[in-house]
Amino acid sequence: MPGPRKRKYEKRIKWTQRKEDMKWSEFKTNVLKSMDCDGQDVNKWWKTNAETVRTAAREVLGQTSGKPHSMK
Repeated sequence: MPGPRKRKYEKRIKWTQRKEDMKWSEFKTNVLKSMDCDGQDVNKWWKTNAETVRTAAREVLGQTSGKPHSMK
């Protein structure tokens, strides 16, 4: 019989970090600088800009390790 399954944990963006004024202004600046406002299909625009927001959030706000609290 195989051993226990290995759990896969996902890294998450630390959205609570945005409450700090310096990080929030840096985040907003990065997002607004990177947003593409060309006249393109709405779905394509949304996908592109959603990824822009996530990328800026990872860079500025950081990410969790992905491990649950009990394993840290």
